[in-house]
Amino acid sequence: VKEQVESSWQAMLNKVGITQQQYDDFANRLEQLNREVANISRLYSGDTKAWKAALARAETTLKELKSSPIAVFPRLKAAFDAISLELENSRRELMGSGTTSYSSGSSDSYTVVERDCLWNISSKPDVYNDPIRWIDLYNANTDKIKDPDLIRPGQVLKVPR
Repeated sequence: VKEQVESSWQAMLNKVGITQQQYDDFANRLEQLNREVANISRLYSGDTKAWKAALARAETTLKELKSSPIAVFPRLKAAFDAISLELENSRRELMGSGTTSYSSGSSDSYTVVERDCLWNISSKPDVYNDPIRWIDLYNANTDKIKDPDLIRPGQVLKVPR
């Protein structure tokens, strides 16, 4: 089975006309952009002009990456979606409509916006700054979330600290 999977993967690479190294380089560049975008609002929160410029650079890079033939690989879709969502959230935050609200007490809360997912919410610097902690969000909100892949805009999630 492993050999069949490897053979299918090589066939896909050949069909697109790239090597494994080119795919890996592209995936690394995409991951680097994802890290940069995740930090834009934190790095430039005090400088609107620099924030706008950083968003523009990231959007240009994302557009360039999406235009590559390598972008057709389904494995990369989640990364593209995460970057697009983070850019959208950063734009909203820049415009003054932040999505995080805090309550008094032992835990914070987060109001879900369109196209959010637990992975992206937990990766936000003002939540956990760690996407792996999506499970903490899920476990704290099992009364509201039956399926961790299905959250709705407007839901207010507890963010245990």
